[in-house]
Amino acid sequence: MITDTRLGEDSLEVAGNGNGAEISYETKEYDADTKVMAVITDDEGNSTEVELKPVKPGTFRADANLDEVGIYSINIRRQNGDTVETSYNTAYASQYSKEYQFTNLENSLEAFCRQAGGSLISMEDDIWTFEQNKTKVKKTAYNDFPGACISASDI
Repeated sequence: MITDTRLGEDSLEVAGNGNGAEISYETKEYDADTKVMAVITDDEGNSTEVELKPVKPGTFRADANLDEVGIYSINIRRQNGDTVETSYNTAYASQYSKEYQFTNLENSLEAFCRQAGGSLISMEDDIWTFEQNKTKVKKTAYNDFPGACISASDI
């Protein structure tokens, strides 16, 4: 997700959404003639123009279909009629599907354990149960010898 606040009072957010990105633009300067357009250019130079639709006063959104893995250049223009009032360039990197992405792997083991119904063990956890009353006695031939002698003499 890219959030940029260098637009003064305006704000821009580009967030990954499946095989694409959701582009959201907010401004305090709008009226009925305000239009927000995005020109999206892939790394081969192919461009697509997308109009961001108003979803609430001053907020415009569009879903961009970014099928190919790569880096996309995005030019956002806020215009009033035919006059461009704001123009801003940013970029978005469309990565491989989630199982191949280089992401924060810190919580992946925890998530896997939860899905499998298990839990992680930390050094602070008391995982060992000690039974204080039980002791093991090592048996040797000397310990069993008197019993063997008694049973042999009974024959």
